[in-house]
Amino acid sequence: VKAPSNLPPSYQLEVKDKFDQPFKVSAPADGVKEGEIFLVAVPDGYQMHEELLDIPRGKWRDGLCSFFSYGICHPSLCCAIFCAPVLMGQIMERMRLTFCGNFNGSKYSMGAFKTVLTLFISYMIFDTLVGAYMDANTSVEFDEDGKIVNIVVDYGMGIVVVRNVVSAAFGLWSLCAIKNTRRNVRRQFNIPEENCIGCEDCCAAAFCSCCTVSQLARHTGSYDTHRATCCTDTGLPSQASMAAPFSV
Repeated sequence: VKAPSNLPPSYQLEVKDKFDQPFKVSAPADGVKEGEIFLVAVPDGYQMHEELLDIPRGKWRDGLCSFFSYGICHPSLCCAIFCAPVLMGQIMERMRLTFCGNFNGSKYSMGAFKTVLTLFISYMIFDTLVGAYMDANTSVEFDEDGKIVNIVVDYGMGIVVVRNVVSAAFGLWSLCAIKNTRRNVRRQFNIPEENCIGCEDCCAAAFCSCCTVSQLARHTGSYDTHRATCCTDTGLPSQASMAAPFSV
């Protein structure tokens, strides 16, 4: 719900959904400022619109390796293979998660996708430029038989350390973000762990990151109803609903 004005703690107000169905909600316990978006539990008696929440509960929509459920050229599959962080950001946006894959209490600020996209592009530019610099300052000497006899580098170890540290930090963030996103999707849709009980989310993120992100996209995307796109914040048409949480 988007606050129409500054609201005091636990303030009761009546709002309407996109179908003009009215219902009452309470502002968060610490109040909310005008324009902020906050989450509320589904009110008693509220008529659910199944077309908005066509997401299975209690089990995954399909398997971890069901990559080709929607064809080999499906946008979500291509994103999972070539730029998994971008697809992960779209899933976070659908689920109203932060860029680290967590819920921010009863409030959230939209923009996880843009944050993830900025991080991904920045990292790729940094790594490409540093790699090009290192290659340009590396010379290889060969003998008469074409075998490498010597490699001369004309840069200090500092740049190697910085590149490795940045790569490790980006990899660690990506691992934690995928793990947290998968965990929160499971919790919101009551999906139990089936393997590696207690650490399934971590194992899936560490050893099958592309498969995991692809499965999360298929589960929260309702691609049978909504066409997948590559160029929107949620990976779905702009008129499509987000994967609204069932609990707060």
